[in-house]
Amino acid sequence: MAKNEDFIDGFRIDHRNLNNCINSLHRALKNSEMNEVKVILSEMKKTTEPHFKFEEDYLYPRLQRLMRETTQQLHNEHETILNFFDETIDILDKANPSGIKKETILNNLSRFSIMLEKCDDLSYFAEKFHQDEREDLNRRYQECKTSGNGLVIKSKG
Repeated sequence: MAKNEDFIDGFRIDHRNLNNCINSLHRALKNSEMNEVKVILSEMKKTTEPHFKFEEDYLYPRLQRLMRETTQQLHNEHETILNFFDETIDILDKANPSGIKKETILNNLSRFSIMLEKCDDLSYFAEKFHQDEREDLNRRYQECKTSGNGLVIKSKG
């Protein structure tokens, strides 16, 4: 990896090279070229050892932290967005809703859009759950959708 190369680019290069090695390994095994198998395995080991070390020592701990921080931020955003809905609807229900500023609504809608993007990013990981967990989450999602009960937001007073 070049000195200024982004680690993600380096990761992709490593993965592409390892996939090429896997294909070469299949061919070498099919042709009973055992010396070539040994060379390919040695090359794969040479690539994976530092790659795995980086993942385990640096990347995985930061990804775990990022997931915790992201889910906490989303939880906080849920509370803020739901409070915004309630407060705005209450103002609009009044006889003279002139106290509401369009800019406030637009800013909160922008914030809501950003939150939805973060949620969509997490759905990539949710797709990785094992089948039994996905089935349970599907069931619980349907329960939440059909119950009509929303989140209970703690009042800030």
